[in-house]
Amino acid sequence: MNASRTRTAWQIAAVVLIVVLMVIFAVRKANEPKTLTEHKLLMGTIVKITAIDPDERILQGAIDEAFAAIAHLDSVATRFSPRSAVEAINSRSPGEERLYIDLDVSTIICRSQAISLMTDGAFDVTVAPLIDLWVFDEGADLPSDTEIREALSTVGYGRIRLHPTTGALTLATDVHIDLDGIAKGRAVDKAYDRLRIAGVDAAVIDAGGDVRMLGLPPDGESWRVGLKHPRRDGLLGVLSLGNGSVATSGDYQRFMIKDGVRYHHILDPSTGLPARGIVSVTIVTERCEDADALATAVFVLGARRGMRFVERTDGVEAVIVTGSEEIEEILISSGLDGRFERSELD
Repeated sequence: MNASRTRTAWQIAAVVLIVVLMVIFAVRKANEPKTLTEHKLLMGTIVKITAIDPDERILQGAIDEAFAAIAHLDSVATRFSPRSAVEAINSRSPGEERLYIDLDVSTIICRSQAISLMTDGAFDVTVAPLIDLWVFDEGADLPSDTEIREALSTVGYGRIRLHPTTGALTLATDVHIDLDGIAKGRAVDKAYDRLRIAGVDAAVIDAGGDVRMLGLPPDGESWRVGLKHPRRDGLLGVLSLGNGSVATSGDYQRFMIKDGVRYHHILDPSTGLPARGIVSVTIVTERCEDADALATAVFVLGARRGMRFVERTDGVEAVIVTGSEEIEEILISSGLDGRFERSELD
């Protein structure tokens, strides 16, 4: 081969190598994960969805679908909208005891009843009359003993029945329901399902502290979920988790201090009073609707009964913080051993 042909061969080889490297770079860049984050005001809180996938084309559509699912739950499961299914239940005509309701609301009530049975009524969606008695504004009066007794007479998850086939809801005449303790978690689950069906690689849905994770973060390690300190700014600690859901109930979310006593929104359905002895409960489980409702239930059960319930229930873990105005103890369920890192500042 003469020198001219040798140079030509090397030039061709160099061009081919450059093209190959460009293709490899383009493919690698195309496969790099892209991240899209959006926020919307829904379910009475700021909902944040972060989705991660190499294909940018699916991200926006998937997030739009996820928010649409949350918006639907927001419209049917609140009792403060005249067009919602819950308001239709609560404003039913006198003597009207059987109703056919929205499928999503029916599903939420069905799961609520199951959790009520599991927790001996510590979670109960018929507490609406009690909730209405408590106003957590500065200077608000406490409800009287008589008012609490009257409201308690209308409360009890056993006073509603949901037909498993027809979806017909049968309830006593004076029963009113409130789904706020589970509907937000259900909305997060619906958003998760939309993102998963769209094929998104990884995502986090956070609805005011009700969180569900899809897949794993780009580094392939676990998600790190911060738990708010219940008595000051900053974090109590961090959970390292894979797929799953996290929800927290705390006495710092809605409360008032009156005569030196903290009164908060997590009510014991058996007494009509704020539950005592616990500052916050964080539940880790697969579905967010369960985490949402169980965080309330364990708070009401109390630290010892609550942790016994967690330890004997498959797929449920907890971080329980006890105390009053100061933290006394942090209890960690056995399944979170090595996965909770307490803040060094605490």
